[in-house]
Amino acid sequence: EAGSQVTVTGGDPRFVGQTGTVTEARRIRCFVQLEGREKPVYLFTSDVEPLAEETTELDATGTEG
Repeated sequence: EAGSQVTVTGGDPRFVGQTGTVTEARRIRCFVQLEGREKPVYLFTSDVEPLAEETTELDATGTEG
């Protein structure tokens, strides 16, 4: 989803491990703006993972499966 913070986990090895912001999301591809790059990088959505949110639903209930 546009505006989401993600980490690059696949694709071009130059970008793996970097974090950025999704500028446009399509069905199987997305554009991610990485720090230090003028233009967004075009990646498969399977090559990015959203950054972990601070509180998950499981944490909010206080239960641990």
